[in-house]
Amino acid sequence: MRKVTSAMIITGVVLALIGVSQAGVNESLDQAHKLYGEAEFVKAIELLINTIETAQLDPGQAQQAYLLLARCFYARENQTEAAMWLGKLRQNYPCLDINSQKYHRRFMELWYSVARDSLCAQEDPGIKHIAVVDFRNNSTVDHDQWNPMQFGMADILISDLKNLSKLKVVDRERVQMLLDEIQIEQSEYFDDKTAVRVGKMLGVHVFVMGSFMQVDKDKMLILPKLVKTETGEVLKSETIEGKPKDLLKMLAQTAEKIAGWLEVAVSEQEKKALHGSVSESTQAALAYSRGVLYEDEQKYAEAAVEYKRAVAADSTYYPAIDRLEALAMNK
Repeated sequence: MRKVTSAMIITGVVLALIGVSQAGVNESLDQAHKLYGEAEFVKAIELLINTIETAQLDPGQAQQAYLLLARCFYARENQTEAAMWLGKLRQNYPCLDINSQKYHRRFMELWYSVARDSLCAQEDPGIKHIAVVDFRNNSTVDHDQWNPMQFGMADILISDLKNLSKLKVVDRERVQMLLDEIQIEQSEYFDDKTAVRVGKMLGVHVFVMGSFMQVDKDKMLILPKLVKTETGEVLKSETIEGKPKDLLKMLAQTAEKIAGWLEVAVSEQEKKALHGSVSESTQAALAYSRGVLYEDEQKYAEAAVEYKRAVAADSTYYPAIDRLEALAMNK
């Protein structure tokens, strides 16, 4: 029979107390999320700060607490405090990547302002850093119909590429914010030389850029290319061909092709996620793209209308669902 020592008893008690403590922290975080959802921002802030000061939080819990505190202060239009907590989040967890689809565009701009410089020294050196810019619409058929896709295609492609663990993809909003700062319009003036300049500022290895076009009623082309940040050299280019109604499937194929260009291994699970997230509805994608354009123009009410149209066209179109939830943050 195993001998039970006093040290073992003490260890068991400590572990039990830690378990209770962690459960209590989780309950506090759940309550704070609930208060946030009810717009009880002051109560949520008080609860979160008390939890941070009196409890021992594990990394996941601390990340939740700091991020939710920033959201609460942002909702109260206190950007100074929101930026402070985002700064603490960035300082303590430099490798943390926030999903831009889940949060309001203005909140993400605040995050990018504190996360401008890459601080992550523990990142897997095998991870490739890339950025995607808006694709140009060169359609000779139904040109106006496809125009919104100039703004939505990069966003959709980024969502697809983020399924791949060996790629780190810069959010479109961050690229757009930087281009706005240096007064460059993505769709008209972004060329290979600009890719070199912006790529270095973003710390990415390569840019994905290109165009798309409908050439007749049954033929759609996507023409992606890979541009090396250091030199502006076009490393790879190809033509993806399909039918207009299959545009989103073509984009998933494009994402897989880009992974191949970068010699990034794609697991079967990632491949399933990549193709499993594809909507059947081109109308949903077009409405979503119009919403992206309206957000670029800071017309958030109009963007919400378009995202609702996307969900009406496809009730499982999660990018539009996420953007609707994100826009609700600013109400």
